Amino acid sequence: MPSAELIAIGTELLLGEIQDTNSRFLARQLRDLGVDLFRTTNIGDNAARIASAVNEALSRVNIVITTGGLGPTVDDPTRDAIAQAFNTPAVFHPDIWKVIEDRFLRRGVTPTENNKRQAFLPVGAKVISNPVGTAPAFSISREGRTVFCLPGVPKEMEYLFLESVLPQIKAEYHLHSVIKVRVVRLAGIGESVVDQSIAELERMSNPTVGLLAHPGLVDIRITAKSVNDSSADTMITTVEKQLLSLFPTDFYGFDGQTLASNIVSIIESRQLKITIFESGLSDKWPVELSSSPLISVKSSEVPINLVDIPKNNSDSSILQFFCDFSENLGEGCLEYVVQFRSFQHHASMLYNGPQAQSPAWAINRALDVIRRTLNEHLN
Repeated sequence: MPSAELIAIGTELLLGEIQDTNSRFLARQLRDLGVDLFRTTNIGDNAARIASAVNEALSRVNIVITTGGLGPTVDDPTRDAIAQAFNTPAVFHPDIWKVIEDRFLRRGVTPTENNKRQAFLPVGAKVISNPVGTAPAFSISREGRTVFCLPGVPKEMEYLFLESVLPQIKAEYHLHSVIKVRVVRLAGIGESVVDQSIAELERMSNPTVGLLAHPGLVDIRITAKSVNDSSADTMITTVEKQLLSLFPTDFYGFDGQTLASNIVSIIESRQLKITIFESGLSDKWPVELSSSPLISVKSSEVPINLVDIPKNNSDSSILQFFCDFSENLGEGCLEYVVQFRSFQHHASMLYNGPQAQSPAWAINRALDVIRRTLNEHLN
């Protein structure tokens, strides 16, 4: 199975001015191809550092894909960097320049002299035609290992990868295997508790099992490598069943499902209604809630008195949730009352994690209380 690394080029990435969405796209494409991704790297517009990173990557993997740095300006150094990495000069290609020039002229624009920089490629490089942009991409190989240099503009990069790079990788490495991923999503349980419960599963080599914690949530990722989709799905399903048996009440969804979408699905299937009365969390509730006509969130600027809330059983189709969230010395406290039909419960929860994450934690814990209440009293 071939291996790969990604190198995203651009000082704007290091300054946090833009997000590196290209690496995410490529990582998922390589995963689906059955290519092992060893690492991703962000590097600024510095030819020497890029050349060093490329050589390091080539010492480890079969495939290196760079994105960005192919424009016409001085701070577009990828061509020069690859020439340094391969210890070869970059030479001018009149045929490439003619294509670039014609593209400008068709738009009624005269190309400036610096656009000629895009017609220089390292000796030995193969052009990857770019019909959706001005910057030509290219590939170059050494000792059976290949570097693909793609533009940084996401739409251009995605097009060139799917149309040119992906077919070449498939053909060159005779890829017949796949990598599939399933995420099992849990709420209301701590990461350490989950880790202790699935320690044996986390030691497996294929499929692999890993954890990712969010405020109030834990994702369990199952990754299977196999010769085809069916075999990978079988491997994943086996582990998935074990996880669901371990966490039957904590599980709320797979992959991109959210707590909010889970709740909306439950109430819409039963034609129930939810009214949330809250203070301290205004404008932080998920958009899935506001998009449902069956859910109402009423915010208050002053704390809600949760001590003397009367039981209200007049309408058994409505769940009411009252909560107050406050922070003191970096510690968050969520106090709530939930009532549904004949059930009423009053409790509080404390959070002492990173302060910036405390509102997200409070929202997720509140939604999990609502989810659990519905599940427990609808069966």
